[in-house]
Amino acid sequence: FERGVYAETKACGTGNVAVAFHLLSRRQVQGNSVQTMTNGGKLKIEWPGALHERPFLRGNAVRVFRGNLAWQT
Repeated sequence: FERGVYAETKACGTGNVAVAFHLLSRRQVQGNSVQTMTNGGKLKIEWPGALHERPFLRGNAVRVFRGNLAWQT
């Protein structure tokens, strides 16, 4: 659970990577990747090397906000 500014976010990447790391480090899943299902859709967390290296997080990117920024000088 990660709380956004006004509501729950659709997919907490940090939390999903933490869960995947836990499962992989305790060998509760086989291989080097974990797939999770969030409110925002499926995420795949993959370690191409050892667990102390950087993981890859893959999933759909969806625009949730659009705005304009005006500068005053």
